[in-house]
Amino acid sequence: MEVIKEGQTNKRAGRRLILLCAFAYFISYLTRVDLAAVLVAVEETGFSARNDAVLALALTSAAYGAGQFVSGWLGDRFDPRRVAACGLVLTAACNITAGCFGGAALPALWALNGLAQSLFWPPIVRILSANLPKPEYDKACVWVNWGGSFGTMAVYLISPLVIKALGIRAVFAIAGGAALAAVAVWAAFSRRYSVGAAELHGAVNVPQRGAQGKSRAAVFALIMCAILLQGALRDGITNWLPTYVNENFGIDSSSAVLSGALLPVCGALAYIVTQFIHKRLIKNKLLCAAAVFSACAASAALLRFFAAGNVFVSVVCLAVAAGSMHGVNLILICIIPPFFAVNGRVALVSGIMNAGVYIGSAFATYCVPLVTGSYGKNGYLDLCLAAALCGAAFCAAASVKWRAKNNGSKENGICPNG
Repeated sequence: MEVIKEGQTNKRAGRRLILLCAFAYFISYLTRVDLAAVLVAVEETGFSARNDAVLALALTSAAYGAGQFVSGWLGDRFDPRRVAACGLVLTAACNITAGCFGGAALPALWALNGLAQSLFWPPIVRILSANLPKPEYDKACVWVNWGGSFGTMAVYLISPLVIKALGIRAVFAIAGGAALAAVAVWAAFSRRYSVGAAELHGAVNVPQRGAQGKSRAAVFALIMCAILLQGALRDGITNWLPTYVNENFGIDSSSAVLSGALLPVCGALAYIVTQFIHKRLIKNKLLCAAAVFSACAASAALLRFFAAGNVFVSVVCLAVAAGSMHGVNLILICIIPPFFAVNGRVALVSGIMNAGVYIGSAFATYCVPLVTGSYGKNGYLDLCLAAALCGAAFCAAASVKWRAKNNGSKENGICPNG
């Protein structure tokens, strides 16, 4: 097996592993966000009632969040490569079936798809952490998340063309077919790598008790509050953007869907900018997350008070706000979990944290139409501004409490310099 450990020089095998995981994550987003991308067109094309589609999005987020606990447990106890392969097969089946039937079956199918999607991230974290040294693991998190961004970008760019040429059902059929092809690629190449043992970079391998354990629990609780808000902001804005453009600027549904392609571009850029800020400017991870939350607040405030009348500026502001949440995701969901892993169970910790993202996402998906219907776009932007500021406050409070309790000791995880 091509295992890359600290001190070894087999970087080529490491790059192949990162590309393989990024490819799997690309496919997972291709089969996850296709419904959200075409949401504005589902009713006018006769594919589904809008209420059924909105319910389907809420259910898939809830199922994804709940499935993270199961995925984390499975990823630590069974071969994570097979867990991820099962996810690919199941999401392919859900997308192909949705393309065939749609309509009232969509909520049930997309709830099942949410469970399928939950089988990717925790196993990928375990595989990467088992095969890559700490510096390479951090870089791998960026590359794998880029895979998700490019998958989202592909859906938003290609879906309007597919709808016009082949109809909306073909969007789901193509995504499902791509997932089936990915199963073969994953099976052929993932077996070259170790599935890992319990030892992980920076993980605390014994349970913490006393004051130190309480401090760790308090920081974890504050981080989870920030994660809930991050999920609500990221997916709430992402799902709302095409509808916002369509309803407020009179742009047709296909072009409105196309406007969403800017979201993953900003998401991909956010990974680079966040990594730069963390490495060069704000080395405390939680303070860095607070700063990125503040960027989301600034974008929401700019759109709310100054730029709502210009379609281009509006789309850019919303894309930056949603993109910044991808930067927060990089820190809180990708880089931090190994610091909280007990006995090396990083997949379980990652699953718990990722569950928080999609609990927030499910709440936002269902509530955004209610808020915009009752209070309009300004009411929703006010809510985004408040949520981003609260997320920044939670991260800042967690950072201060962690630093005070641990006195900057690097062996205890997140410290002033790391």
